[in-house]
Amino acid sequence: MSSRLFRRGFTLIELLVVIAIIAILISLLLPAVQAAREAARRAQCMNNLKQIGLALHNYHDVNGRFPIGQLATLFLSDTTLNFDYADPREGILRTGNPDLDGIQAHGTSWMLPILPYIDQGNIFDKWDFDLNVINNGTFILNAFQPPRTDISVFYCPTRRGDMKIAQYTFVKRPDYLDAPPILPRWDKGGNDYSGCIGSGEGW
Repeated sequence: MSSRLFRRGFTLIELLVVIAIIAILISLLLPAVQAAREAARRAQCMNNLKQIGLALHNYHDVNGRFPIGQLATLFLSDTTLNFDYADPREGILRTGNPDLDGIQAHGTSWMLPILPYIDQGNIFDKWDFDLNVINNGTFILNAFQPPRTDISVFYCPTRRGDMKIAQYTFVKRPDYLDAPPILPRWDKGGNDYSGCIGSGEGW
């Protein structure tokens, strides 16, 4: 007589029960995993702010003052007192006043002078101070464009990790002042942090 070997497998009901249990466990663990990831992003954000704060104070130690919030010729030429932004298309400031000439107000912000203090001195060294922000990021002759370089310290990991054009359509890039736009949309070089000088007029 030949013996038959019977192999008993899982029934459909047993498989469904196992899948249901796994799904329940995943649903219970997922919030904890997301909370842990958000805690890590929050810690990274605080570390970014700490690095920026240390860079500002290191700049102060070297230069005897904090960096200017933003440089703009509009601040000296606009008589309407309606200057709420620095124009990155501005050229070199030529006023005839030797105290002001050569400061090269190109719409740059506090982020540029602190680059050497956040281990980004190579970007600062390649900035052409004879060109404005737009030209440094669009028409500069060499392939490296300093203002169109992502610097992780300037990004809040909870908000975003880069300047994806399709996702962050609300972001005002340096080229948003062109109407209609004649320059390619900038997809790098963003910032999620801004400086605060307190209450009152800021100069």
